[in-house]
Amino acid sequence: MTVPTKIVPVPPEVEAALALEGLYLALEGLYTAITDEYGERCPEHEDRCPVCGAWKVFDSMCGLFELDPTEAHSAANSWASSVIY
Repeated sequence: MTVPTKIVPVPPEVEAALALEGLYLALEGLYTAITDEYGERCPEHEDRCPVCGAWKVFDSMCGLFELDPTEAHSAANSWASSVIY
């Protein structure tokens, strides 16, 4: 037996919210991975430092979405604490 299905278009605001959710989850995951593996940022940046290199990747990801790296983690945390599963 075939069950009839109806494709319902997703409103643009819902689509945007889902995209933002994915972005925050990705940034939060990257932030957590870096802090778990390397710790917080170094007080002085050095090009050959693996910790600085990891944080540079995080900063680059934030830059792709025009987010301030110092605010991206707190925005992700704020978003995550507002979601009830």
